[in-house]
Amino acid sequence: VPYYYEEAEEQAELINSEKLTEGVCTTCGRVGDITRKRLYSVAKRYGYNVLALGQHLDDLAETFMSSLFCTGKLKTMKAHYYVKEQGLRVIRPFVYVRERALNQFTEEKKLPGLRVKCDTCEESAIQKSQRNKELLANQERSYPRLYWSLRTALRPLILGPKADNTAQGQRLRHKLKGKGILSTLPVLATSQELGDSDTDEEQIM
Repeated sequence: VPYYYEEAEEQAELINSEKLTEGVCTTCGRVGDITRKRLYSVAKRYGYNVLALGQHLDDLAETFMSSLFCTGKLKTMKAHYYVKEQGLRVIRPFVYVRERALNQFTEEKKLPGLRVKCDTCEESAIQKSQRNKELLANQERSYPRLYWSLRTALRPLILGPKADNTAQGQRLRHKLKGKGILSTLPVLATSQELGDSDTDEEQIM
């Protein structure tokens, strides 16, 4: 498996020197944008059309809590989306995996860890993230199956409306096929059907 190393110093200088525009609440959000731009660029440079990101179920639960408390929206990261401008499909294969399971795996395999830091608002972002972690941890002690329930409840948000409809279409097609009835329901959503409205990321130009 080939590995590609990208310098981060230039990225850090750019983040800390750029003036944040209105509507961007934290520099940590900008870190995510710039990091994704670099990942998209590297994938395109080496001829890959699928990019896998490592967010896990705990990340999605914490993102949901932040979105609920801070913006009043029922939203979290999606399992996959398509970036039309880059011709790139982005997937999150660990959306149903717990953070502790991944930590255990990385420790056993002695894999390196990477954390992007932001000097401008790191403290407030960490505090917000820590509050969400503590809230979920406290609830999990009272409700041991909390993350199983969250996984089920967040499934429509994780998969997105078209993915959910497509799954329903597949089940109906299978049912009708078993009865000898032909169906015209689509089995897969094509990349053309997955436009900007189906992404949970900022548009990358």
